[in-house]
Amino acid sequence: MVAQLTPGQKRSYEEQGYTLCPGLILPDDAAELQRAVEEMMAQAVGLPCIQTEMFDFEPSHTAEGAPRVRRIKRPDRHSEAFNRLLRNPRLMGVVAQLL
Repeated sequence: MVAQLTPGQKRSYEEQGYTLCPGLILPDDAAELQRAVEEMMAQAVGLPCIQTEMFDFEPSHTAEGAPRVRRIKRPDRHSEAFNRLLRNPRLMGVVAQLL
């Protein structure tokens, strides 16, 4: 079943560039995505401060310390959980309402 956005949610998206959709991502799915982020972050440990196919690092990142990742590029290419999220019918139904 596709969640229907309220006029307020659509207005928020138009005015602010985002909207909140409580309950759109189920708790089990959110937990799986969190684990996937943790697994990807573990791969950043020990990498030098260079941009990679997977990571953009903060200038303060060092190979010796805890990873300082600015963003994970295309997490759907590095994680099956994120790949499934992009194809989630509930999410796509909401996105379709914003196009």
